[in-house]
Amino acid sequence: MDGQDDGRGAVTAVRDLLWDLCIRPQECVDRAPGAGASQGCCPAQTCLWSWLLGLSVQEATSHGNHAVRLVTAMASAEPDWAAARMAELLDLAEHHRSARWLWQCIPPISAHRHLSGWGALIGRAAVLAEKLGNPDRIRRQNRPAAFVRKAGTAFGTVLAGPGEDADGESYESEEREQQEAYVLLAAHWAETLADAPPITVFDQLVGVGGVFSGPQMRIRARVAALGTRLRTAESGVPEFLDHAVARCGDSDQIDDVAESLLPALLRAPGDEPGTRSARDWCARQLKKMSMRAPGTRPHRAARFAASGLHPLPAAEIREVVKDAWGGGTGWQPARLDRVFLVRDSATRILAPIAATDTTGRGRESKALRRWRALEQERTRQLSRGANDWPSYGDGGTWGKPERNAVNSILHASLRDHAPAHPDLVAHALDEEVALADIPWLAKLVSQAADHPHVDIAHTLLMRHGLKLADWCERLWTGQQAFPDDETKKAALRLWSGLVWMRAAERPSLTAQAGLLTEHLNPTQWRSGLETLARWNAHGVSELAGPAGEDGWDKLDAALAPIAQLPADHPQAGRAPTAAALRFHCLCRFAPIGETVERAHTIEMATEAVRAADTTTVISTTGFLVERLCLVEPSAAVTLTTLVAARTAQQGKHEGHHVKSMVHRWPHPLRHLVRATGYADLERLVRGLSGGPERMLLNVLDLAVALRRHDPVRDDALRWLADTPYLAQATMQLRNSAVRHRRTPLANPAWPEALPGADDPEYADGTLDR
Repeated sequence: MDGQDDGRGAVTAVRDLLWDLCIRPQECVDRAPGAGASQGCCPAQTCLWSWLLGLSVQEATSHGNHAVRLVTAMASAEPDWAAARMAELLDLAEHHRSARWLWQCIPPISAHRHLSGWGALIGRAAVLAEKLGNPDRIRRQNRPAAFVRKAGTAFGTVLAGPGEDADGESYESEEREQQEAYVLLAAHWAETLADAPPITVFDQLVGVGGVFSGPQMRIRARVAALGTRLRTAESGVPEFLDHAVARCGDSDQIDDVAESLLPALLRAPGDEPGTRSARDWCARQLKKMSMRAPGTRPHRAARFAASGLHPLPAAEIREVVKDAWGGGTGWQPARLDRVFLVRDSATRILAPIAATDTTGRGRESKALRRWRALEQERTRQLSRGANDWPSYGDGGTWGKPERNAVNSILHASLRDHAPAHPDLVAHALDEEVALADIPWLAKLVSQAADHPHVDIAHTLLMRHGLKLADWCERLWTGQQAFPDDETKKAALRLWSGLVWMRAAERPSLTAQAGLLTEHLNPTQWRSGLETLARWNAHGVSELAGPAGEDGWDKLDAALAPIAQLPADHPQAGRAPTAAALRFHCLCRFAPIGETVERAHTIEMATEAVRAADTTTVISTTGFLVERLCLVEPSAAVTLTTLVAARTAQQGKHEGHHVKSMVHRWPHPLRHLVRATGYADLERLVRGLSGGPERMLLNVLDLAVALRRHDPVRDDALRWLADTPYLAQATMQLRNSAVRHRRTPLANPAWPEALPGADDPEYADGTLDR
């Protein structure tokens, strides 16, 4: 090619290829924008664009949206065509109601908004985001060290093990996509903020009572942009903040407004005039609140300031508080209660300021100890069976609803700041006031367990995991039972999460059986079963050898009555969960070394597979198959073909649940192909002839790779002559033969060039691949 290639030639070639593969281009790959959602108008087998649009939402978005990538790559050279296709992808995101599909479209739309045809797409995406976005997930990103919690995890996913869901899908990339998209949308919304006096703009965005006047995502972004605009204001900032507090009135929305507005205005550096004025205003409000007389009305402006300061780093919060309160070491308990332990107070900034108190003798550390003392007194009263509430403050009682509101705020604040300030966890362990600290520690561990990529929180809990687990165990199995049921359940969740993260030792099966039978009452079975599922999940527990794991018989006996509950029992809903967990433990831990034991285990597994109505239960059989390969490969083949018969689709479409099951079987199949004799291999392949398709193809690939000296390729075609998957099997066998022909069957023996090559010790120095 003459001249320098600017990339347009490659793009033109790709577009020509799309056109050549498309049967009806005017209705498909060159379809006019604005015609609504389309999944392609051509057969997916021949048209690449129709195939891309016809993928399920999960397939299209889980590993990067290839349609979005294709359009993005062609945008610079073919902007109008690419813009029309991106508009079509936005229509599909709306059609599928897929927020993730939308998040993947937003970065290229923002990056190419200057190109012809692309300018209007960011507005379209912003409107769609308001329909599909989750305001609560966005709001929590303002908080320090915030986690974006994923949706509730299914029981079968728990058994699949930590760090990977049952289908292998990671949520981390989805969070990154969502956060990147929101930053870009926030910038777009900030650009369209009205050019008017700040109070006028604020009143347009926030109604009376602090209610946001419009979709949450857009209004929060614009309120934050207004805070950024005020940083450079030479005057009027204190008056504006007084107006904002008055606008919120007595509504609890005051916290949401402050969290949206103030962090952008108050954050470092603090040398801009508007920021200095706002920090001074916050300090004045906190000082007025700390000096108010006993029995006077709570201070709303101080609550507004505290809520706005809370998302900032603790060091910046302390700078403002220092200007408000100075040393303040001589405060009495009643004043500490008024300042930190009532609803309209500085509760939200108590945890971060206490975290930066290096001496442990400051007013905030005293306030935290005071809070724990109140909760400890409440614990003592519960232990005595009394429903009296501790006295506190100016003659009041530490009871509902004030206690619930303060605890909710404090728990959230401690949870948000603990990852950056490990001493908060250390102080909780020193005091050991379960009623105060177990609930927020349980949530912190739950978030860290779901998000192991959050390194600070993970490291923090690894450091304190053993002590936390010991505390939880004593709350449950100690001589004196803990009186509060909700706190005990939180302790169980905390203990569960610590073991799940491998931050604490997994209790033995005997100990688990004792917990279930001796300490859990029927109303606690749900929490108990979820905990046992985590403790015995793949990746947390080791797969037992032929001798089994000690205590399996005790745990099986403890689970059996719950798994067999009659339909009229009040806790009958727990029976399916208990049965699934019992089968899971059977496959992983039951002894199979002796003939009688093995026959009993295989019989129970066979009955469970035949009776199962979900692939989640059936797929668990893979653990037993893997273990049987060590002692009786023929039985492992029989069990595998039974699983295949229960899930085979005989050439029909295989649902996601079947594909997900096969995804969890790579190790059992590898062990199976390696351990079986050739006659059993034939029986295995014939047993998989009706499907599942992916399981059959995986076995063929493994057979070609691991059994080089057997005529697998020719024999397999004969074994599968009548299968509906003959064409796929033929292609797989050919591809596997090509792919594995240069792959060593095993790692080479000891290299001849190295000393000791002739030593008998290294004669069979191959390693298991």
